[in-house]
Amino acid sequence: MSREFIESSKKLEQWIRGSALPFWKARGMDGDGSGHVERLDEHGNPDWTANIRMRVQSRQLFVFSYAHHLGWDESAEDTVASLLKFADEQRSDVSFPHLFDPKFNVIDSRKDIYDYAFHILAYTWCYRAFKNESALVFAKRLVGFLDQEFKSVNGGWVEGDFSSSYRRQNPHMHLLEAFLALFGATEDEYWLERAAEIVELFKRHFYDSESNLLLENFNADWSVCEEPHKCYVEPGHMMEWVWLLNDFSALSGRDCSEYCVRMLESVNKYGFASSGLLYDRIGVDRRPFMRTKRCWPMTEAVKGCVSQAVGPNSVELSQAANHIDVLFKYFICEELEGGYIDQRDSQDRVLDGKMPASTLYHLIVASAEASSVRNRFFPD
Repeated sequence: MSREFIESSKKLEQWIRGSALPFWKARGMDGDGSGHVERLDEHGNPDWTANIRMRVQSRQLFVFSYAHHLGWDESAEDTVASLLKFADEQRSDVSFPHLFDPKFNVIDSRKDIYDYAFHILAYTWCYRAFKNESALVFAKRLVGFLDQEFKSVNGGWVEGDFSSSYRRQNPHMHLLEAFLALFGATEDEYWLERAAEIVELFKRHFYDSESNLLLENFNADWSVCEEPHKCYVEPGHMMEWVWLLNDFSALSGRDCSEYCVRMLESVNKYGFASSGLLYDRIGVDRRPFMRTKRCWPMTEAVKGCVSQAVGPNSVELSQAANHIDVLFKYFICEELEGGYIDQRDSQDRVLDGKMPASTLYHLIVASAEASSVRNRFFPD
């Protein structure tokens, strides 16, 4: 079992380093310095019909900063500088736009806390990778902005500066990720306490102890949203929470293993199709809610499993190896080196051949987490 994990994790790392990062660096950056494209088409060319999200800029800023920190891309600095320059040009003080048209004209200026989680993460890693002090200062200012403008009396943050009939766990999950990154960059216990606030939200509201499922959508007071089209569970997010809770536990010493074990059991029992692909969504009744399957949930399955492994003989390493194999079988392009497929349908056929830039964030973190565990348990 250990041999399969070693080989699969090395294969994924080699693909990220040798194929995916060069591919996206060459094809994803707009030639006139306007920023990063939203997605590529099935042939690997920029899709200039797609509107462009500001958070994609931050995700790519994170990706190349993270790659530099890992030693996986020694020439990432110029790409990071271009992305950072574009991001800084788009903001007004601490406010970023939400959406551009394909020519990078702003068409939506809303403030969405989901976006800001990635802005904080990106600037934090820009500091961590390049010791850019101004990036760290700005990341902290972004947190202050969220607290001042969107902090909720019921805990967490409201969705943003727009009207919404429900609240999401997802932005809070990524703010937990950002706060853990800030602790990793600064070793300031303050950020662990901010992370703990979100973990408490998870325990009180997001996680349903009766079903052992992670719920997605809520009313303003964090009661469960019962609108039929909002009553679903995303197995990929459950795996992501397993990873984040394990990271939080390791950094803080506060045990979250009970939740991780139960969520992993639920995903393994109800979240997978017979092909080994994770469903995009299942219902609160544990039956498939959407039978489509995207690439990113499989990367989160890898992260969840490797974070749960306690030694070289852990069954979770075998599971992670299987998930990586599924990634290569169904999502990593053989004919376009460095490319990937976004989504499969109910019959596992390609549903969308376009390549969202945002998926690279999921892929590189999954690879890095698998490689870190491999190096810890199986040092060369």
